[in-house]
Amino acid sequence: MNTQTSIKNILTLAALALILLLSACSPLKYKTQESDIQDVAGKIAGYTLPEGYSEQFAVELMDYQLISLVGPTPSCHIYLVQAPTDADVDIAALQEQARNMDGNKREDSYSDVQIVEQRSTVIRGQDVTMLVGEGVNSENLPYREVTALFDGKTGPALVSIASPVSEWDWTMVDEFLASIE
Repeated sequence: MNTQTSIKNILTLAALALILLLSACSPLKYKTQESDIQDVAGKIAGYTLPEGYSEQFAVELMDYQLISLVGPTPSCHIYLVQAPTDADVDIAALQEQARNMDGNKREDSYSDVQIVEQRSTVIRGQDVTMLVGEGVNSENLPYREVTALFDGKTGPALVSIASPVSEWDWTMVDEFLASIE
């Protein structure tokens, strides 16, 4: 099975699972205390916060965990999402789950993200493929997002880093990915 087919299959299965999950759930309880966020993060992976970023919130829902980090401006963010061990993982669904769980519902949502590049990287000692996507946000500004699947501490995990292209920092991206343990 080629990479494109594999990604499409993963996305389809995860999207269905996510729709079922979110439709059956009551309002989410956001954890905003640093110690609570660290407890959830400890289930996914350790990491070093990039300069200018802070831990915004964490969510746990039906064996899924999500950490949201916000950058120097509200349109710069990093998500770490982990699914249960037995979940069929879909990059698009995990990205959408992260965006939907964002308590602030910022106006920096973006559409028509197209994969423009694939890069190899290492996360938690694993060789993984990082997808680089580009699109536009709600302010019609060019936007970039990188995503990669890796094995988290207790299940398949996804890291998603996004910001306007004008604020993009590959050094920060590379350093953050290298810090994930």
